[in-house]
Amino acid sequence: MLREAVLASDYLRGKKISLAVADLPWLNRVDPLWLKKLLSYKTIITLDDHYVSQGQGQMLAAALARLASGRHPRILSWGVEEIPVSGWNQEVLEHHKLDARSLASRIQSKLI
Repeated sequence: MLREAVLASDYLRGKKISLAVADLPWLNRVDPLWLKKLLSYKTIITLDDHYVSQGQGQMLAAALARLASGRHPRILSWGVEEIPVSGWNQEVLEHHKLDARSLASRIQSKLI
């Protein structure tokens, strides 16, 4: 997912939309000191290459809610929301709208 996020960011840079891409450094926990660095952003989009439900995006959103008193960034969590299809990696990403082009389009529609 990191590759797709970076490619989407590169595409959107050409449309004058600036994104920061952060890779969650741990699989099963969120370090509050690391997370504080993200509080300055208006919107945080999390990407899970599996189900959104109970994924890292929800874990990050919960940790942000506990950490931020008052205003905190809007959280959008994207990932697999139905039984995953079978196919080549790129086909599966495209089907679930998790490929770079789909991500760029989704991001652009949410930020404009």
